[in-house]
Amino acid sequence: MGMDYAGRNGSFHLNWSGHSYMASILDQAGADMTDWAGGNDGKLIHVKTGKAWAKLLRTVVSENRLRILSVPDTTYSGGCFHWPVVLDQPKGDVPRETREALQVISGTAPVKRATQEGISGLLFKIGGDRRPKIPDDADVAVPEKGMTDWVLEFAEFLDTCGGCRQY
Repeated sequence: MGMDYAGRNGSFHLNWSGHSYMASILDQAGADMTDWAGGNDGKLIHVKTGKAWAKLLRTVVSENRLRILSVPDTTYSGGCFHWPVVLDQPKGDVPRETREALQVISGTAPVKRATQEGISGLLFKIGGDRRPKIPDDADVAVPEKGMTDWVLEFAEFLDTCGGCRQY
């Protein structure tokens, strides 16, 4: 289960978690998400959009702006919920980056609507109009090489697929 990207020059598959992660990374990095599909509806990612997304993903990785937020939660596999965070400023010290990332999650820093709703809804299980609470044991870390390789593989696909449909 997940999303298949069928291009003129190949295909790529992301499971639903990977599809959500990639959407969050692109959205937080400032991508135009008009071509992104939420479901398997055959929506087209145009060549120009794919190339722009590929460039943006490569920039996020090369500038060391991608982090993984980890919050202990026994309801998730492995006892921890993980979500990607794209920093506005590359290569800062860890305490500042941690504060910035937690400000994004808590809603005290300006973020795109889709990102805030996604994080609030998935991570903090809040009710009414209350702001999400940040657990004291939340951590923001540099992702493992496998994660950045996966982002770069998707970027390469987007750059060379010749446009693709999402099924």
